[in-house]
Amino acid sequence: MTEYKKVFLDTTPLIYFLDADANYAEKVELILEKLIEADKTMITSTITCTEYLTYPYRTGNTEKINTFLNF
Repeated sequence: MTEYKKVFLDTTPLIYFLDADANYAEKVELILEKLIEADKTMITSTITCTEYLTYPYRTGNTEKINTFLNF
């Protein structure tokens, strides 16, 4: 990963991290920390935003919405 300036973040790792998945959150956190330490730009798509935010908006889960937006 060190030879790249930008890294694309897909939906699934973001879900694991933001929802504190018991199996994968810590692993994703380690990757994100390494990217931050290496000063890499992280990007995602509007599709990821839609995939993550649709259910919280439908159910009025403002905590999840804010967690995503703050990330």
